[in-house]
Amino acid sequence: VSTSNDSFAIGQGYLTGGNVRLDLHSATSGVGCLVRFANDHNDDAYIGLAGDTTGDLLIYGGQDKIQIKPQGSAAVELYYGDTIQAQTTADGFGFFNNCTFSDNKIAKFGDSNDLQIYHDGTDSIIDNNTGNLNLVCDSTQAINLRHGSENMLRAITDGAVELYFDNSKKLETYSHG
Repeated sequence: VSTSNDSFAIGQGYLTGGNVRLDLHSATSGVGCLVRFANDHNDDAYIGLAGDTTGDLLIYGGQDKIQIKPQGSAAVELYYGDTIQAQTTADGFGFFNNCTFSDNKIAKFGDSNDLQIYHDGTDSIIDNNTGNLNLVCDSTQAINLRHGSENMLRAITDGAVELYFDNSKKLETYSHG
């Protein structure tokens, strides 16, 4: 079916095994942006770009749009408005802004969810259920445990460990003891 001005066509094609698809593309050249809707009769349905399409798949809801931008090699970018917020990468998922969790929503790490970080509405919790919990910094840094701006503990790389009471150093280790 072509529109009255012949600029677009809607055609039904088929995939092997009786699967169906609906392609929307330029009627004049048969190339360019090709949007494909397909059903493979295996409980999977597809909406996507096909052919030699190099553009982005943008989904609009009224005046707002949801951008899902394929970046090749199965990478995908997710946007809020026109600002990228997250993207898949070869080694995982990357965030470009804050990753926000509501109370009692847990960030879980490890194959058995061995490390969990969350806020229960009152307390902030780091729950390590296997091995040691190691805080690591590079050779020129210190590990500081603070409450606001008040020091509680400092572990200085290749140096002292300092304990504080009411932000006043009360105990310190030295190279000789």
